[in-house]
Amino acid sequence: MPGIKVFGRRWAVGSDDFVFPAAAEIILRSAWLLALCIVFGAHNDDLSTCTNGNLLKIYYVGMLVILPLEILFSIIIMRFSMKGTITNDQPRRHIPNLIVCKLFLFFIEIVWTIMGTNWAFGSHVKNCSHVVINVVKGATIVGWILLLCLVVGIIVVFDSLGSPLTETPSQLQRLWKMRCKVICCCSCGSNATSNRSSALDDIARLFAEHLIGVDFVITDVAAGMILVQRQQERELRRRMTSGPAPLRASYADVAHNKAVLDTGYHPKNWMTLTHASAFMKYALASYGWPFFVYDNQVSGPFKLLCNCKCCLCLRRTDDIYGDNCCGCNTAAILEQTRIRREDIYYANFNNRLYETPFYIIFDHETKSVVLSVRGSLSFDDALTDMLADLEVMSVEGVTDAKAHKGILQAAKYIINANNHHHLLEEAFQRAEGYNLVIVGHSLGAGVAAILAILLKPHYPNLKCFAYSPPGWLLSSTLNNYAKDFVCSVVVGKDLVPRLGLATIQKLKEKMISLAWQSNQPKYRILAGSFWRSAFCCFSSSADGDDEDFDYEAGVDAEPLLRTSPARTRTYTNEQEPKDQSHHVPIIEERLYMPGIVLFIEELVPQRGCFEMPTYQAFWMRPDSFDEILVSGFTMVHDHMPNVVYKALKSLADSDFTVPTL
Repeated sequence: MPGIKVFGRRWAVGSDDFVFPAAAEIILRSAWLLALCIVFGAHNDDLSTCTNGNLLKIYYVGMLVILPLEILFSIIIMRFSMKGTITNDQPRRHIPNLIVCKLFLFFIEIVWTIMGTNWAFGSHVKNCSHVVINVVKGATIVGWILLLCLVVGIIVVFDSLGSPLTETPSQLQRLWKMRCKVICCCSCGSNATSNRSSALDDIARLFAEHLIGVDFVITDVAAGMILVQRQQERELRRRMTSGPAPLRASYADVAHNKAVLDTGYHPKNWMTLTHASAFMKYALASYGWPFFVYDNQVSGPFKLLCNCKCCLCLRRTDDIYGDNCCGCNTAAILEQTRIRREDIYYANFNNRLYETPFYIIFDHETKSVVLSVRGSLSFDDALTDMLADLEVMSVEGVTDAKAHKGILQAAKYIINANNHHHLLEEAFQRAEGYNLVIVGHSLGAGVAAILAILLKPHYPNLKCFAYSPPGWLLSSTLNNYAKDFVCSVVVGKDLVPRLGLATIQKLKEKMISLAWQSNQPKYRILAGSFWRSAFCCFSSSADGDDEDFDYEAGVDAEPLLRTSPARTRTYTNEQEPKDQSHHVPIIEERLYMPGIVLFIEELVPQRGCFEMPTYQAFWMRPDSFDEILVSGFTMVHDHMPNVVYKALKSLADSDFTVPTL
């Protein structure tokens, strides 16, 4: 950090990123050199008796010279790359020159490999031992593989801008739009729509606004997140050693959590673990057959066969749209929820930008008409998630009502479908006296919450369960309006409910601050994290992580964030160099997850890998989730719908009572 400059341009790789690639190359080339030495020593005399055997002899001698030089340069590059810290790259200032020398030597090796390929696979050499020729063939194949790896590596680390010092918002926006288009074409083909093009423009602008002037590479982000995770773990250990202290939302004090009741966030009578668990199965079923098979990898396919219908596409169905020929998604709903086929009133599995799959069913046990919205499962869903601009909503009695633009558009799609087909109106004609319950998970939870707000005037008794909802969804006034009929459920360190422009900015600032303070080289940070992850069952977090930090380090390091022409604010951290400051964009208004939050966490966070989790639950305010808790796999694992369902079911089956603080 910052990105290395070679051939007069910046590359998306740091000068401290060559430790592990160089080590792998040293091992590979050493084995390669040993094999050549053994074969050449054993069959040197045989080469003199071969027709044109001197050609192979020239190849062997050349490689015996080139390989030690390659290994020597790799050792030197690795040694220099291990010096310094994340922000202090002065000890690694010779890396660019070494890279140039290394590439020149590699060019010579390519020429030698071409010659060896021609001699070994051509008809020049005859009457030679098969071992001698096969070793040359193997050596040339390895050479071409290394060349391919080099080309791929250059493509990966190529920076289209070339210099962060001259970047402008328009340049960054064009760059991010191009990247999004490439991903879009790879994921969705070439079918572009005006909506998708407009969405890509908005997403590119967001990336440009929040990443302008930032000079770090992907491994810096990984190392920074590891440092943040260590700091958060130290804080958790400190709180646990000072007394019983549950994880809660963001290591908040118990006094802060008591504000749930003090500010009018009273959970309603229907907001119970039993109801949350019962309706979660409908949110889980909305993911259809792919997730059902994932969650039941052995028995799932066989269970689906019982409810699948062959050649369903040849028969007209007025209530099911967008399912495949065998009706696998419908079969997954039936198998997951255990309802009858006639209880599915409507299902639409078509999925495009702003068009999220949903279905409507009758739950006779709770006398509810349930509308379930699917979460993210496609590239178009991801675009909807990333379109995080604020859009004004018109809600009677609510001033300054704003919501996540992409999710609001998805909710309007379902509203339009409902109005066009009179879905809910006709459903309640078949189920008089029933109540409307809207559920969803992840993106579906955000859509469900906004749907509940839009439908509240027409269905005053509606309820909404939003499982693992996006944290960047509703303005404070709109969230205050929704708290009486929306209940969010969050498990553990789930990333999505804490993810938003404000929390990402906060995480970025903390990563930069800790990077300045760290006195450890990047390779040690990454290797240490890998070791802890690989042997999580047999190791625990060390109490000596504070040794990784030197609050006076980094004086000679180059700034990570440069002055941006965009609207910025400046702050100086006492733990950073006195003459360094960086600039970050102002977040005009923060959005929150919907309603009151039922927060579930493991009772023993540091359990063994093979121990079954036990849970506890608390009521929380949405603004308690103001920090991303970095925890590697856990922050993704806790978001999975099957994990949420199992946690809720475990608490409901154990008759756990949620304390009201």
